Amino acid sequence: MRVILAALIAVLLSGHAFAEFGWPQMRERWSKHDERGYERFVATLADADCHTVRDCLGPAHNPLAAGDPPGLVFSADCADLVYMLRAYYAWKHGLPFSFLTQIEARQGMGEGDLKTTVYGNRPVARFDVVEGTDIRQVLDLIRNTVSTATFRIDPRIEQPVAQDFYSPAITRAALRPGSAIYNGDGHVVIVSKIDNAGRIHFIDAHPDMSITRGVYSGQYQRGEPAIGAGFHAWRPFAQEKGVYAYAANAQIAGYSLEQYFGLEATNTDWTKADYSDSGRNADFVEFTRRRLAKGRLRYDVIEEARLGFARLCDDIQDRQRFVDDALAQGLQRTPRPGTLEGATPADRSTWLVYSTPGRDRRLRAHVAQLGADLTRYIAMVVGKTGEAIYRGKSLRSDLQLTFDRADAECRLGYTNTDGSAVTLTLKQVLARLPHLSFDPYHCAERRWGASGPELERCDEDGLKARWYQAEAPLRQLKPIPGISPGATLDVLLALPPPSELQPPSFEAIFSTAPGAQPHKRRKRH
Repeated sequence: MRVILAALIAVLLSGHAFAEFGWPQMRERWSKHDERGYERFVATLADADCHTVRDCLGPAHNPLAAGDPPGLVFSADCADLVYMLRAYYAWKHGLPFSFLTQIEARQGMGEGDLKTTVYGNRPVARFDVVEGTDIRQVLDLIRNTVSTATFRIDPRIEQPVAQDFYSPAITRAALRPGSAIYNGDGHVVIVSKIDNAGRIHFIDAHPDMSITRGVYSGQYQRGEPAIGAGFHAWRPFAQEKGVYAYAANAQIAGYSLEQYFGLEATNTDWTKADYSDSGRNADFVEFTRRRLAKGRLRYDVIEEARLGFARLCDDIQDRQRFVDDALAQGLQRTPRPGTLEGATPADRSTWLVYSTPGRDRRLRAHVAQLGADLTRYIAMVVGKTGEAIYRGKSLRSDLQLTFDRADAECRLGYTNTDGSAVTLTLKQVLARLPHLSFDPYHCAERRWGASGPELERCDEDGLKARWYQAEAPLRQLKPIPGISPGATLDVLLALPPPSELQPPSFEAIFSTAPGAQPHKRRKRH
């Protein structure tokens, strides 16, 4: 009798848990109202003062947290977060949800890690949620099957199963909060807001489950369609009694390949994409802002510079946290693995969490883009095109003053090998960009690009110094294709030396701006 009673209680308890975590009765499709609600949900999380996945989705910041059963655990890196937020919102509102669970390399020969396939991947299998599906099962499946490789798919591929996303037109109607931006080098972010000036704000997660925010400013560069680099919008679908049907690209009003091939309909080479309009918009980042801005876009030069330098400081301070975490683990004092990312699962996990190659490359791209933007704004002022706003007396002086203020406000640093504090300014870090080590096994001095007497305190062995030398080509602005995570020291030493130029000199850019206007002499009568 006791056994039967215990079994009955277990069934009742499991049924209660099932009811708590099970997917509610589902509607047929997401309505426009549902999509707008999801956009507001993402924007709310992005605006919240939270810095980890669990904190942001906890009751203090999550507007949907009420009623969440105990035991619902949130953890996600960058790719998982894109899917996890969508799945969670669908569960809370009784909406259908489906996602890819299996992909394969388009050309299997010689392709190893699906996150770095040269010719991209293709979708193979999906998981369709039905009524009663446990949200915990869905979140676990996302963590175990979704990665940045899931985004590495040519948007034109529609077989053997549908993709989760489509390539949106660069318009406010198609590219909306909740969409994703995939960089092609192993990182993806979620669009959280598009402001009136056309700036795309984003939120993203990292392997340590931290949350950061940023603004799209060229750090996520255009890439070839074969690897899916660029903007991704959620594909529409409908379900009836658990059977899902997905919209084809041709059926989606907002579908467009202009982010890859430009505005010329006959162009088939993504490297020759043209975004010019009467001699303007040649730069893709500027093109997106013009397209997404409300009304005519006019650049307030000083404000653009102020925001640009502030965002660079945010990027650098965010990098500092990752470097500090690696140093706190003592990785700089441990022997370095014999391959780039290590041979064991533990090595690869360490590399995933504490290395910064993609982050450093995005920082360098961000700096280069800001330099190009400021150069263009100055040319607009000089040419009196009406596209740039400046109301002061000396654009050159005011730009320099803006940079000096940002440098004074942006202080960061590290603890060197001797245990002493080293303070760096924004200008110092920018000058060191080609020398910042992304390798978590290097000493603090190398992580921050030190040289001369500052580097002499580094106590690493000669082998690690050779690794630093060998990794120099990987510190270029553009990634070198085909570099295996298992590359050895000899393989890296055989790479061509880096050829990129030094980071842009903002002072040199400012020197091209107009100075104080000469005073006009009054005529004597």
